[in-house]
Amino acid sequence: MTPRVDFVLQSPNSDTQLLVEAKTTDAPSKEWAARLARNLLAHVETPSSLYFLLVLRNYLYLWKHIPRDDHSAPDFSAPTSEVLKEYLASVQTSLRDINGPSFELLVKTWLNEWVHGRATESTEKWVREAGLQQFDNAVLTDETQ
Repeated sequence: MTPRVDFVLQSPNSDTQLLVEAKTTDAPSKEWAARLARNLLAHVETPSSLYFLLVLRNYLYLWKHIPRDDHSAPDFSAPTSEVLKEYLASVQTSLRDINGPSFELLVKTWLNEWVHGRATESTEKWVREAGLQQFDNAVLTDETQ
């Protein structure tokens, strides 16, 4: 059973999925983000081929596995403002001021452009650094609807 998250990316070359949750909150630490991720996915049986991306106002946290305990540190993190800087410039709103639905739409736009080969320079850099090239040209499912 796949957990209820905002978005799911399905790799075109494998059964690997990237689950994405967008929240308009800040994580005070990686440990706090790990607890949030674990709580979001606590009661769900998931295959090992799932990745999890938590997009928060201040950081993106990526697990290349499903975090099962509070000690499951993310495999990669990056400042949200750096990864989404081109998108933030176009909406002329700071991450501090953006509301929940607008933040989800911003994340959806970012993911959609990434999987359709229209990634910005900052997104391409993040994908390379995070090791997520297998999701280039992925199928994006919007679970928020």
